[in-house]
Amino acid sequence: MDSLRGVRQNMNDLKSVARKETIAEAKEAGHFIRKVLIFFLVSALIIAGAVAFHAYREDREDEEKYLWMRDNIPQLDTYYENRQYDELLRFYDDAAEEDVPVWSWKHYRVLYYLEEADLLEQILEKEARGEVPDEDDTAEILLMELELLYAAEYSDLPKEDAAWVAELAGPYLSDLEERYALSEEETAYFMRMAKEEEYIDFEKCREFLASRGQNGNGVTE
Repeated sequence: MDSLRGVRQNMNDLKSVARKETIAEAKEAGHFIRKVLIFFLVSALIIAGAVAFHAYREDREDEEKYLWMRDNIPQLDTYYENRQYDELLRFYDDAAEEDVPVWSWKHYRVLYYLEEADLLEQILEKEARGEVPDEDDTAEILLMELELLYAAEYSDLPKEDAAWVAELAGPYLSDLEERYALSEEETAYFMRMAKEEEYIDFEKCREFLASRGQNGNGVTE
């Protein structure tokens, strides 16, 4: 009987220990679950904040773009229609410095060719003052005049813009014909390059001129 009572007491003690361990494990599990829930809650708040900030920034950018377009597009259209090249070029230079969305203007692609014509004009003005173009300048003249030709007659510019560029480029296209007298095959070669590669390669222009003996510095071999 004493032995049985001892066994019963031991069993009760074991139940008590098991109960205490279960409670301790439950508490530990509860702490872990709370930590996990807090982690996910904090993560969700951070993500929600980031999404809200991104949406706010996009709204601000859209608003700034709208205000810029409202204030500037009519003026750009006026410059475009009146062929005010200097004003357009000045606006384009300022836009590059201020990082404004000039690309939202429907005629924005003509600005690139306007800049090309301005750079070309600088080289030709030096030549008119008696400075003989060197090899690089001679290749630059060919390249930029070919790009103007491409924009005016071969590119996918809207017809109105292509006509605008053709009017701008008229004197330079005449110079291209007089200075280089390209054959139909030679012109087709460069126009194909412009279409397939989306640019005309400067080195290819130099190689072409070297093959014809037009190396600049007043030298024609």
